Amino acid sequence: MNCVTWNLAWCDPHSPKAAEIEARISALNPSVICITESAGAYFPLDNTILSDADYGYAVVNNRHKVNLEPRRLG
Repeated sequence: MNCVTWNLAWCDPHSPKAAEIEARISALNPSVICITESAGAYFPLDNTILSDADYGYAVVNNRHKVNLEPRRLG
């Protein structure tokens, strides 16, 4: 099992920086991706677990403190 975690610091998912982050994470072929401080969808959301809004402040513009994406093996 290979787990990757990355703090995106609210980076816009359509920015050039986001494209580089996605490429680096995908190149590792992780079993699980844990993204913190995301400002939108970076990976397919079919299995994503998102943090609840109850972590001290409300969700703003589709932001989530934690996205956990289990990947399909094989």
